[in-house]
Amino acid sequence: MIDVGKIPTFAGNLDTLETHAAALKTTASGIRGTGRDAAPVTLTGNPGSF
Repeated sequence: MIDVGKIPTFAGNLDTLETHAAALKTTASGIRGTGRDAAPVTLTGNPGSF
């Protein structure tokens, strides 16, 4: 059975949440682009030392 008292509710400002979510989406896009542009790294030597 669902305990209604345990369902979380958002009591903040939805406009602020929307603004922050959009900023996070933009930041995430930049992070993905940086990762895509990074050169692959090849590790050599004893795998136990990494």
